[in-house]
Amino acid sequence: MAVQLWRSLPGFKEQCRPVTWVYRVCLNTALGWQRGERVRRNLLAPEPGPVDRIAGPEPRPGWTREKEELLERLYTAIRAQPPEQRTILLLSLDGLGYREISEITGLSENHVGVMLTRARQRLAAELKEVRDEL
Repeated sequence: MAVQLWRSLPGFKEQCRPVTWVYRVCLNTALGWQRGERVRRNLLAPEPGPVDRIAGPEPRPGWTREKEELLERLYTAIRAQPPEQRTILLLSLDGLGYREISEITGLSENHVGVMLTRARQRLAAELKEVRDEL
């Protein structure tokens, strides 16, 4: 990622905050990688298999198994969202406001707000079902 930031530096015109520009470069790099990954996957046609979760050396202090499972379900639900909504949700979880998300994604602040509200409502409904299971 640092290499891509370095390559993109001449295009930084200081029209936005540096952190917003870094997010934008990272987002575009990830989207480009994802497009290329689909092509590579189709060319190589690997055997589908489970993705192993990398576990830390110790569980989070004070976290129960139920909380870990709920967090995993949250990220699973986020991954199931359409790419644009997933991006907005993750940027919001990262602590960015509507204006910053708008600058990164190129959407209007109002559109970001509408999409984020709808995505949160959908996640809340899905997680309500999960909570009922627990």
